[in-house]
Amino acid sequence: MKFLEPQTTLHQNASQSRELTVDLADRSYPIFVTLGNYDDLAERVSEQCNSRSIVVICDENVKSHYLGLVVSKLQEKGFQTCHASVPAGESSKKLTVMESLYDKLFDHALERS
Repeated sequence: MKFLEPQTTLHQNASQSRELTVDLADRSYPIFVTLGNYDDLAERVSEQCNSRSIVVICDENVKSHYLGLVVSKLQEKGFQTCHASVPAGESSKKLTVMESLYDKLFDHALERS
């Protein structure tokens, strides 16, 4: 069995944002990291996603600081949002947590796009 080790490439632009590319050949994808600039969040999501329905998943620590802001920015641009939070730390790495996330996705008829 051979495991692919993801390779990342870091790109920085002038707006305090960074784009990391996880290089998995034909399954590569970008990760966007921003420092306090959420104005282009919905635009970035639009570039990567064909759907207008979004689920925001975060841990309990992130939820209290950023969830409201992220959801409002997405909704301002016409996205339908729902959210799910998981426990912070190692306790989130359980199959029961993953099951609850799948239930949330199913309840909102969300699929990968």
